[in-house]
Amino acid sequence: MRQGAAATGAAAAERRGTSSPAVGLTLPEDWVAVPLEPRSSRRRAVRDLARRAEGGGDAAALLRVRLRARLEALADDAAAHGAQQLVLSLARTPEGAALPASLVVVLVASSLPQHAAGAVPVGAELSPPGRSGWWRARRVHEPARPGPAADERHGTLAVDYWVGHRDDGHVAVLSFSSPLPGLRDVLLPLFDAVAASARWPRG
Repeated sequence: MRQGAAATGAAAAERRGTSSPAVGLTLPEDWVAVPLEPRSSRRRAVRDLARRAEGGGDAAALLRVRLRARLEALADDAAAHGAQQLVLSLARTPEGAALPASLVVVLVASSLPQHAAGAVPVGAELSPPGRSGWWRARRVHEPARPGPAADERHGTLAVDYWVGHRDDGHVAVLSFSSPLPGLRDVLLPLFDAVAASARWPRG
């Protein structure tokens, strides 16, 4: 795991003309932050990531085009919704299979009491603040009808986290997604660790 992504969030906030603090995260080594603004940087980063993921040869051209289109749509949506950060996984299993996943980070102002259960969305699991004052909630969305083992690649695993501090007026929303719900037991601990690392300067 490595420290990262705070600089990307700070740059995005500066371009939007906001004073929102940048959310710092500890990320796996093979996760890459995508600049969301300007659009030209976003497009260039997505193109480079698609090439890294699928290779630059002619045999992978169609896969590269499809992946690039999906990533561009994801990045455009994140930028349109005011996200601070978009992070994509380039991880692979020891056998070389891809472990695709994405993370979108949004920091919102909140007038709710951050330590109260009322600040947690319905259906989310709450981890109340400890001595540090930071709290976290998690909600897991899984396919309604998970298929048999042979079809575990179908559907989407989506996990949302809300992170805040009892003495701060912001809540970070971290939205993870992977098209491999069958790897839930592998991905959830990783998502948990990244979400637990979320911190920002409190004003």
